[in-house]
Amino acid sequence: MPDGGVLHGRLLDALTGREVPAAFLARHALGARRWQEAFALSLQASEDARAVLALREAEAFREQARRLLTTYGGPLSPGAWSRDVL
Repeated sequence: MPDGGVLHGRLLDALTGREVPAAFLARHALGARRWQEAFALSLQASEDARAVLALREAEAFREQARRLLTTYGGPLSPGAWSRDVL
């Protein structure tokens, strides 16, 4: 029976090039002791995570803008902004 490293490598080979999260592939590259691939996939997983965080931040700022409009109105009234922005 193949050891865990061989199984990780086989799974990595089978999933590479498919729509699989880099974090998942990085875990298998580490398990297969394929350090260069693990490094590259880890960097990609980091970027993917950052992108998700950025989206959450963007949503938080959009919500903050909505609260400002609701609270202060006036020159910040909804008519002053396009609906696409909010």
